Order: sequence, then structure tokens, then C-alpha cells
Amino acid sequence: MTNTLKTRRMIFVLLVAAALISLLAGFGTAAYADQEDRLKELAETQSLGLTSVWHDRQFGGYEMADGRHIRDGILLRTGMLYSLSEEDADILLNKYHLKTVFDLRNEGEVNAKPDVEMPGVTNIACSVYGTKDEEGFDNPVYIRYIATGTAKAGYKKLFDAWLATEDGAFLWHCKSGKDRTGLSA
Repeated sequence: MTNTLKTRRMIFVLLVAAALISLLAGFGTAAYADQEDRLKELAETQSLGLTSVWHDRQFGGYEMADGRHIRDGILLRTGMLYSLSEEDADILLNKYHLKTVFDLRNEGEVNAKPDVEMPGVTNIACSVYGTKDEEGFDNPVYIRYIATGTAKAGYKKLFDAWLATEDGAFLWHCKSGKDRTGLSA
């Protein structure tokens, strides 16, 4: 296993641990309010500068549990890339050195509005949206985004693909870039 892969795995584990700790230790407290203000401030400065897609941002600068920060420009999230302009594709390819795009939309969404293909970029489509009948779930949409076998397998594939991207940026998205993408972020 390369050092880059080991580092990405460590970052992933630390991100998950930090999220759990912050939820358990600070939810509803003044510390949580301060953290929420800091996260809002970061979100405002994290834009990729794209004009043709929704909810574009990167995760560089976020502090991990051990005090280190995520490197700028390697983890990107957006809405679907169906309407990606040439100018925005140029930003993704030349500024961020995009290598992998992971699409969380279902097959119907992908077929109706496929992503714009970019040279040198690997595209992976894997729905995380479980069906109403899957595993006996008859629950709200968000449960289907996280609790079904389809969702679990999709997120595993997402994280495995991210860990396998050794050089350049990794971008993941769904339709709008806020629900499925946000839950996975």
C-alpha cells in the first residue's frame, strides 16, 4: 500500500471520528454554536468558483481531530455535472487536476441527464438510493439514502474509489449536491 493511500485512509478514519465526537460531545452547546459558525465561515470560502453547477465546494482547510487540516483541492463536491460549461471543466481539470468523478444518482437520473465527460477523468456511477421495498424499509427518503443495502454498498464503493485516487482531485455528486452528497460528506 502506498503512502498516499495510507494517508487517505487515515484522513477518512479521522474525519468519521471527528464527526462522531463533535456530535456526541458538543451538540446543542455553546461549543457547537462556535463550531457551526466556523463551518459556515469555511463553507463561504470553499467555493470552487464554478458557475454552471450547484453546491460546488472543496474540503481543504477543515481541521481534523488531531489538529491537522485537509489539503486544499483534493476533495470536491457538487451537484450533477450535466450542465458543466467548458470554462468550469477547465477549472476542474487544470486548477484541481480532477481524476475521478463519482456519481451517486440512480440509473434513471444518470440516463436523463448524463455528466459531461472530461478527458483523463474516470467516471463512476453508483446509486446510493435504496428502493422502498428493499430490506423491508417503508421509511422516508433519507433512510433510503443511508440504511438500505444499496446505500451501504454505494457508500463503500464511494470511499473505496476515493481511497484509490492517488493523484489529483476526487469529486462526488448527486443531482443537486446536497442530500446524498451531503450525507456522504
